[in-house]
Amino acid sequence: MEEKQTIETLQKKIFELENKIKHLEKMKWYGLRWEEKTETFEREAQNALPILEEEKELLIDNHSELDHLIIEGDNFHALSALNYTHKGRIDVIYIDPPYNTGNKDFIYNDNYVDKEDSYRHSKWLSFMNKRLRLARNLLSEDGVIFISIDDNEQANLKLLCDEVFGEENLVANLIWEKSHAPKNNSKIISTKHEYVICYGKNKTNVRFTLNPRTEKSDKDYKNPDNDPRWVWSRGSMLAPWYTEKNHFSITFSNGKTYIPWEWKCWRYSKETMLELEQDNRISFEPNMPRLKKFLSDMPDWIVPETILYFKDVWHWQDANTEIYSLFWDKIFDYPKPTWLIKFVVSKHPNKNSTILDFFAWSWTTGHAVLELNKEDGGNRQFILCSNRENTQENPDKNICKDITYERNKRVLQGYINAKGENIEGLGGGNLHYYKTKFIPLEENLEDLKMNFMQCCDDLLCIKENIFQFKKEESTEMMRFYQKGTNHLAILYDMWKMETFKERLSNLEGQIFVYLFSSCGDSCEETFLSDFENVKVQTIPEEILKVYKKIFNF
Repeated sequence: MEEKQTIETLQKKIFELENKIKHLEKMKWYGLRWEEKTETFEREAQNALPILEEEKELLIDNHSELDHLIIEGDNFHALSALNYTHKGRIDVIYIDPPYNTGNKDFIYNDNYVDKEDSYRHSKWLSFMNKRLRLARNLLSEDGVIFISIDDNEQANLKLLCDEVFGEENLVANLIWEKSHAPKNNSKIISTKHEYVICYGKNKTNVRFTLNPRTEKSDKDYKNPDNDPRWVWSRGSMLAPWYTEKNHFSITFSNGKTYIPWEWKCWRYSKETMLELEQDNRISFEPNMPRLKKFLSDMPDWIVPETILYFKDVWHWQDANTEIYSLFWDKIFDYPKPTWLIKFVVSKHPNKNSTILDFFAWSWTTGHAVLELNKEDGGNRQFILCSNRENTQENPDKNICKDITYERNKRVLQGYINAKGENIEGLGGGNLHYYKTKFIPLEENLEDLKMNFMQCCDDLLCIKENIFQFKKEESTEMMRFYQKGTNHLAILYDMWKMETFKERLSNLEGQIFVYLFSSCGDSCEETFLSDFENVKVQTIPEEILKVYKKIFNF
């Protein structure tokens, strides 16, 4: 009897589930659905956590207070580490992800995704979703992300970003004029543009720098009536909205009478319009009066527009010329020009901002930041994440080391261009090169902590932006780093606390202290409570908290 009831209950549940499935199949879907895919990097790094390790021999030390970073490895792992070091600290993200054209530009699980792959868009969305969600955590409260894309995935990317960043945080969908001439070999129509989608962490906090006025923006200002207030342009006196009270006939003192067209109305009241006439601020046109807008009354800046013309931000042919000048070779198809990246980076008003590019195989972002700093005296820091995969055009090259790093090295230090000319380096900072390494995910928490203790120095240097190792003060169980008046001090053995405190007492300025904690409750902080210039954190608890959210261990 009980068995019969159990079978009937199961049959009833199956029937209900079948009906729900049929109902879902009939529903119209708004938004995106895709199958989450496991990537090769996830399998290769299974039961392991990423850490960053500096390649000391690749350090470019210009004795600068400004430090730029390049990270070699899968960008998911780089973003995971940055979620600890830079959460809420990145002001501008620019990325140029694979466009998924089906023409060997998107590698997924070690294979190119071609046009015949029925999971082509699903794979791309799964790939991008994982990385964009980590990237969002990095943005500052007034931070913005710019993403280059073309028509292959633009619509999907827009919907994905609506989910990740919130559709209310869309700042603009910019159009970049990527070429200066039509492609006559195009079968139907020649595509001259790509997109740069921009979202803010919180759009209400986003503020963009305005563009300076140019001859082009002022070309319509003239002075046909020799007005002593100088040149002016014509502005509409009609309102963009309709109100019945402002739909009236008006006769000016010169006898000219005007009335708005049907369903149009004046922007101003009758009294205001007569006052404007008395002040000689109206141009009496045949059909409608126009407002005289004097250039002297205009601000010195104009609002940026959504169309980015190649004459202002260059096109991909210019980018190819830049690359050829640096490498005497083509290297890549369709790289981005520095002027385009300089435009998006310069929109953030903070000249000391931190810029991240985690698809840096186009290598342009670092170059653009260095040029922009040189031009306006800024101290922007760039962080570039690039993989070690070879390019289709250059199978013997490591993208990150041989191209991304090499380009920025040449721009920093100088190089001989394709014409044989000696190009002076821009300087403007030191360059650190890191690789992603992995720590085994031990079942025993204490073993995991000990593993972290062996190799988290570089992660802490990146977090505090302090890199100069003080060998004289350091020992195996305590490390000291410095930048200007700021210090990073790491203690791995609490039995050395008294010696550690003695050395801290000799330091002036702000000190960021990291203590290897065995209790997890930051109880060791009390040992340094008598220091006013010390900020104490424990490790590796804070690192593990971040990684637990990402890797679900």
